Amino acid sequence: MWHKSGYIEQAGLVAAVEQAAAGIVITDVHGTIQYANPAFTALTGYSCAEAVGQNPRFLKSGETPAALYEELWSTIRSGRVWHGELMNRRKNGTMYCEEMQITPVEGSPGQILSYIAIKRDVTQLRAEIQAQNFLATIVQSCDDAIIAYSPSGTIITWNRGAETVFGYTSGEVIGKPMSMLVAPECHHVLATVNEQARTGKAIAHHEGYGLHRDGQRIPLWLSSSAVRNPTGELVAISMILRDVTGLKEAERDRALLASIVDTSEDAISAVKLDGTVVSWNGGAETLCGYQCREVVGRHVDLLASSDRAEELGQCLSVVGQGGTVSAFDTGLRAQDGHLIEVSLSASPVRESSGEVVGASAIVPGVSKRLHAERKLRDSEERFREVFENAPAGVCVCAPDGRFLQVNAALCRMVGYSAGELLEITWMDLSHPDDLEPSRSRAEADLRTSGGCADLEKRYLHRNGSVVWVRVRISMVRDPAGCPLYSVVHVEDITERKRAEEALHESEERFRIMADGCPSAMWVTNAEGGIEFINRAYRELLGVNFEDAEGARWQLLVHPDDISSYTNSFYRSVEEHTSFRAEVRVRRPRRVALGGFLRGAAFFVRREVSGPRRH
Repeated sequence: MWHKSGYIEQAGLVAAVEQAAAGIVITDVHGTIQYANPAFTALTGYSCAEAVGQNPRFLKSGETPAALYEELWSTIRSGRVWHGELMNRRKNGTMYCEEMQITPVEGSPGQILSYIAIKRDVTQLRAEIQAQNFLATIVQSCDDAIIAYSPSGTIITWNRGAETVFGYTSGEVIGKPMSMLVAPECHHVLATVNEQARTGKAIAHHEGYGLHRDGQRIPLWLSSSAVRNPTGELVAISMILRDVTGLKEAERDRALLASIVDTSEDAISAVKLDGTVVSWNGGAETLCGYQCREVVGRHVDLLASSDRAEELGQCLSVVGQGGTVSAFDTGLRAQDGHLIEVSLSASPVRESSGEVVGASAIVPGVSKRLHAERKLRDSEERFREVFENAPAGVCVCAPDGRFLQVNAALCRMVGYSAGELLEITWMDLSHPDDLEPSRSRAEADLRTSGGCADLEKRYLHRNGSVVWVRVRISMVRDPAGCPLYSVVHVEDITERKRAEEALHESEERFRIMADGCPSAMWVTNAEGGIEFINRAYRELLGVNFEDAEGARWQLLVHPDDISSYTNSFYRSVEEHTSFRAEVRVRRPRRVALGGFLRGAAFFVRREVSGPRRH
């Protein structure tokens, strides 16, 4: 009974091996094939009879590294199971990827009797995985944002293009709502995409606005499609979004250029190489009198004057060869037949391939140019007259200080001719003691005062005398901010300086005289506030100037006399009359904490002969 049961069990195992879907090969310890099942034949094309007695190396394709075979034999000879993949070749010469597991069969412990290899063709599976990996690489490296999100609106995938477009890393958005990437006014677009994905419709193209991480709005083109599992269930929605900021800007630029051309006062037209007019702007309508519909489609000879018709043909010939025609004066025939003097220039119009397909021409009327030139000459002449006849000195200086242009007033002021000044610098005119201070002051003002400086200094006249001047400097710079030249206004203030010095000397003489006077004396301003006290005043009352300055002198008057005295005094000041009064004053005694203490009172007779000096 046992033998029968064992036989049945063995027969069942043989049947299982024969009918197994995987290829099964049994070899001896040297690798010689002893058995191969039908699945092996289906996998390799070799029958069992052809395989038995051979080493499995007859299946080698040459694509599997030798190191892998060394690792295989090292593993199974040590009694361990080896699992891996090999690239082999079928009987018909085709290659296939084989997933194989080799298990050593042991007899007594440590003794290997044979090896059983189970083989499976994974060529298609590996191709699918490779394709998926390739597609994933394409998605990841795509410049467009490729995003997948769940039907509930949660972001599932995020490629590098999405990082570039929106500024978020994948870790910052995966698991977050898709709506965070959509501008508020475009949320209805996202709702439409979701609804159409659920109904099986794809959106091939739509425009909208996204939100960058920094809050800026991004113009986008988007397309989307549904992602379903094998049962047809919607598992995700994929969306491709392209940042079209550059395209939108290019469209705006093209629209702007078209608007500029259309609104230009100059005549701008385009013609084919055969002479057919294809565009005609408003400036051309104004210049020649033809409306756009009257010219487009007709030959350019319509505009040629009888004596200059060959000029237009020569222009087209030059442009057709890829050249440009520099502006030259010619004549065009207007709608009413009269000749228009114009300046014509032309350049080639090319297709994206570089082929010249036409010519564009800019035709401003010469009369406007002549008018502009005349206005420029008039303007320059007016400037020259104002510059030369200005009552104050005016000059233009280079950044290194050289005089570039000087007027007559400056020449008279310093005693040099214009030619002599143009050979020197402003530094050569400066008084040695003023050179560095004035240079430093001017540089500081030009840095902090919006490109202007105002200072007083001394120039040396050609005869050696000193000329005091007020210099106002305006710096003119190029668009990059680099200094081009400076315009300098020079005012002779020598007389003012002399008057100031005389006044200072007079005041100093008065101060010396007043301090030497034995009687108390002081000076007030027009409002009656003290501006000066002499030494006798300070010694008599025991105060310094700060104690009496302005209206503080009232604190020195006895409280019982303050009202009547100050009323009389201020009335005298207001009416510019003299007054005579007696008043008690208090001589203050200073203490450590400062201020005034009550002191002895005494009478001072005061006679006012005017509101200023007493």
